[in-house]
Amino acid sequence: MNTIFIDPKDLVSRLQTKADNAYFDYIELCRRDECLGQEYKIEKGIFGEAELDAHKNASEALGRHRAYSKAVKDVLDFIELARW
Repeated sequence: MNTIFIDPKDLVSRLQTKADNAYFDYIELCRRDECLGQEYKIEKGIFGEAELDAHKNASEALGRHRAYSKAVKDVLDFIELARW
């Protein structure tokens, strides 16, 4: 079995970049017309498939951001533990 060495700082950097990009995607999706004014649209009965899809996509992007951010925290915690 081959041993693979990974630079923890590089791993954290890569994961943080993915977290940041997912958050930027989330913000971009939330700024689209389909994601704006959902309360009004629901009240007027004009919240359709496009709006639902836009909200699903935004939620998925936020979920990716949270998952990558958690991974960053976990790796940093592991690095801290490894120093003991």
